[in-house]
Amino acid sequence: MAKNIYFRQGVYGDRLHDSMRKALPKIDKVFPNRKQAVLVTSTFESSGHRADSFHYQHKAIDVKDTSNNAINELIFKDLKKALGNDYDVVWHKGSHFHCEYDPD
Repeated sequence: MAKNIYFRQGVYGDRLHDSMRKALPKIDKVFPNRKQAVLVTSTFESSGHRADSFHYQHKAIDVKDTSNNAINELIFKDLKKALGNDYDVVWHKGSHFHCEYDPD
């Protein structure tokens, strides 16, 4: 299990799709390598996502980025590599990394 992943208060991981549960240990390995904690800021509970968002299918999470853009750039590349082609990773600079399971 992913031991260094924390969920923001009011954010829950218990409903995550198996594909996202399997991604958590991979995400967990990327951030400590960059000396950063992993903070999941959103799963399904936010109403701020588009209606067709993978968040509502429990196949997406948002992870807080750091205040250092040089480190964020490395984390972004490492996340894409660690998760592979079945996952999309989008970096919303200054905010978070959006990770979703989308094998199509």
